[in-house]
Amino acid sequence: MADGTVDDPRGSALSLPPRARVLVVDDDRAVRSMLSVNLTKSGMEVELAADPTQAMTALRGSAFDLVLTDVKMPGSTGLELLAKVRESWPDTAVVVMTGYGSVPDAVAAMKGGAADYLIKPVGKDELMLVLSRALETRALRARVHELQREIDEKFGFHNLIGTSPVMVKLYEELAAVAETNATVLLHGPTGTGKELLAHALHHRSRRAGSTFLAVNCAAIPESLLESELFGHEKGAFTGAQEKRAGLFEAASGGTLFLDELGE
Repeated sequence: MADGTVDDPRGSALSLPPRARVLVVDDDRAVRSMLSVNLTKSGMEVELAADPTQAMTALRGSAFDLVLTDVKMPGSTGLELLAKVRESWPDTAVVVMTGYGSVPDAVAAMKGGAADYLIKPVGKDELMLVLSRALETRALRARVHELQREIDEKFGFHNLIGTSPVMVKLYEELAAVAETNATVLLHGPTGTGKELLAHALHHRSRRAGSTFLAVNCAAIPESLLESELFGHEKGAFTGAQEKRAGLFEAASGGTLFLDELGE
């Protein structure tokens, strides 16, 4: 683990995010100290809180990648802290620690949005594995959000060039039809941006999370066009060695853009 990785029993190594900031919340000073030592040795930056009130103060003053909290504490509980973190800092992962046999608390924590839970007493290896998974999942979600933002910037209507009355009317029509399941015909000379419009239409629609498949029909021989579009069964014709799904099936639930359809 000195190289910043944790061995996963499933056979892969989990990488610890560099200098992950962790807030440890527990009313037991000995537990806080033990967790602080183990996490700091693993390269994490650790802050300690003795109860949820102190934890909320710390959260308001600084950003954390993960909160590791006990459930049973005087006053407010770890489950109440979990709810507040999920509401105010949804990007911060929360791992909950429960006492042995406290299955209802663990279930409640997972239902409340916890990334995972640990049963006390917590072993070092289990601690690092669970926290590493939670931090890795958080990093993946952040990357997905970043990619979604990049897609929004690339394919949003605001990215299309053209402010003439004709183009503005076109954008309004596309925005309206994007909310439906209607088939759309885009026509115009080569190089006028039909595929860019098709991308924007797909991105604006309810199908944005599914496949966008662009096909240059002019590049497909006429004898193979039906097979490419609708697929074929094994042995349907000479050379059909296996069953193959067509483009319509491949794009099911998404958008199939048939370019150069009139060629």
